[in-house]
Amino acid sequence: MEEARAVLSRLARIELLERGGAETGSLLAELSKLACEAAAWAERENDPRAREAAAALAAAHARALTASSRSTATVGGRSRPPTE
Repeated sequence: MEEARAVLSRLARIELLERGGAETGSLLAELSKLACEAAAWAERENDPRAREAAAALAAAHARALTASSRSTATVGGRSRPPTE
């Protein structure tokens, strides 16, 4: 039951951050934690569908990290869009 509470709490936190206009890095960090918590919940429940959902969340997080790293470059300590 604790795993379920952790997932629901993390989802609420992500929603608040999103509504508040949080930076991508903050949201990705929360998504990473959510993926771990969802995996723990799925294992605790021993539910194949829950495991699939947790794996899909982890894959989405990996894609988001890749997309985020491609969309910005750090120059002189500041992030800016890459030049082509």
